[in-house]
Amino acid sequence: MWRASHNWLPTMGFLVEWRSANVSSFAVSSNRSVETSKWNPPTRRYYKINTDVGLCRDKQLVEVGIVIRNEKGLVRVSGAQRLKATVSPLVVEALAIFRGILLALERYMVPFVVESYALNVITPLKSGISPSCNVGIVISDILSHLEGVSF
Repeated sequence: MWRASHNWLPTMGFLVEWRSANVSSFAVSSNRSVETSKWNPPTRRYYKINTDVGLCRDKQLVEVGIVIRNEKGLVRVSGAQRLKATVSPLVVEALAIFRGILLALERYMVPFVVESYALNVITPLKSGISPSCNVGIVISDILSHLEGVSF
């Protein structure tokens, strides 16, 4: 129900998810490679929310991807959403985290941890203080949904 009302597209990219969880490097060209970090499971009885975003400024599109795994690394739910919007990358990162948290709460996947490279979003969430900039609105919304949830 939630996915249909929020334009979610279920992902079927199990190979992509598997590679992101298990491959430590990938070839960029024939003579070099780029190191990536390996996914680590959350602590016992926790779920881990991973998010990623993409922006296409030419077409004014943003894409949000979410994967929620259990302690064994099994994908419990995943989704992707494409939105027509012109917002900053930081706001898109915050929206991705917000969508991931909402999805976990709606599926009763608690307790959970959020893993993200967007430290400008994670740091205010941990402190409980929203910055006074455009991403602060999204962070305030996240915090209001997390009242009573510890990080």
